[in-house]
Amino acid sequence: MFAACEMKYQDGSRGWIRAKRETEISAGVGNFTFIAGEGKFSKLVGVSCPYAIQYIDSSNFSILKCRVSKETIEHIKYSTLEE
Repeated sequence: MFAACEMKYQDGSRGWIRAKRETEISAGVGNFTFIAGEGKFSKLVGVSCPYAIQYIDSSNFSILKCRVSKETIEHIKYSTLEE
């Protein structure tokens, strides 16, 4: 399964990902790559991350683990959309 998704953070930052997985639609594991981003997500473009997801009703619960530098983590923690 392939998908493209938009992620939106509470400060308005947005990131777009391309996801791929070989498991069923209601739950599974796969890998996604940030293909574009603004605000907090801007330094993640090109980063690939494994994820696990489960859909319940109209919501989803997911865990993702991305290997990024300490500089990128600081950017995510402290950047604002206006930067």
